[in-house]
Amino acid sequence: MTPVWHNRPFRQSMAAVAVVAGMMVALGGCPQPRPLEVTINAGPSALPVSQEEILAQARRERELDWYTSLPAQDAHAIARRFMQKYPFLTCRVTRSSTFEIVQRVQNEISRGQVVADVLHVLDTGVFVNLQQSGQLYRYEAPESKSLPPALRSPGYWAACRVVVTALAIREGERLKLEAWSDLLNLPLDTAIGIKDAETSGSAYATYYLLRDKYGYSFWERLAVRHVRIYRSEVDMLAGLRRGEVDVLAGIMAEPAFREPGVRMIWPKDGAPIVLGPIAVLAAAPHPNAGKLFVDFVLSREGQALIRDVGGGYPARE
Repeated sequence: MTPVWHNRPFRQSMAAVAVVAGMMVALGGCPQPRPLEVTINAGPSALPVSQEEILAQARRERELDWYTSLPAQDAHAIARRFMQKYPFLTCRVTRSSTFEIVQRVQNEISRGQVVADVLHVLDTGVFVNLQQSGQLYRYEAPESKSLPPALRSPGYWAACRVVVTALAIREGERLKLEAWSDLLNLPLDTAIGIKDAETSGSAYATYYLLRDKYGYSFWERLAVRHVRIYRSEVDMLAGLRRGEVDVLAGIMAEPAFREPGVRMIWPKDGAPIVLGPIAVLAAAPHPNAGKLFVDFVLSREGQALIRDVGGGYPARE
């Protein structure tokens, strides 16, 4: 699938994503900074069972492990709400950047000692690879049927959030900045903050799309400027507040919208859309608890949490 640009601002509704269903950023077709292929097969998937059986088996499992690239505070808020709904389950959260989480899952699979039950990162290509290599549990979450067809792979994974990256500056800052290309024409002493594409799925999508649109020369010319690299949106916004940088390039739109004193800029030359799927792993130690968690995250309640705390747009309207 080919990465694309979204050229129209939007806030909470995912109707825009339904309209541009074929426009999502799917990194399976993009060159990755490190290998993402998984080649070890965990065996056949379990046969479908009723929701009542899933609930009964989850009660016996009593726990699950969720690996995610969501900010830790947001991930724990979602896990707490899930445990309120299912008080007989303990949901442990392992949070890190997209590529660090993926590497951890790869290592667990290769050792035959899988700990993760549910995976969520901002990289569709990871889920495509896992599905193709038999590493995703064959389960179609009932709530996934409410998503547009382009946002799910029936029986394997479904997008639970959608992230858009854009530009941001401090309120009152006077900079001629209307497009990504304008970054190269700013005064040389303008400090630009970007996110680490070696660890972040959204940052890598932004890097790939700008490279595809303007060529390698875009990044070569940006590299000789005053650039500072951050690991998260929290760090980027803190750097802007402290005056370490004057511009944030490639920040997730939703956290920036919420930040007082920050002005979002929707680039006229387009904004990347990045999907964040969720799925149960084939070798999950607690697959039924994992199924309940996926159902919860894709439900209206779970999607409202994604909207309110998750740093992105819910995939479900």
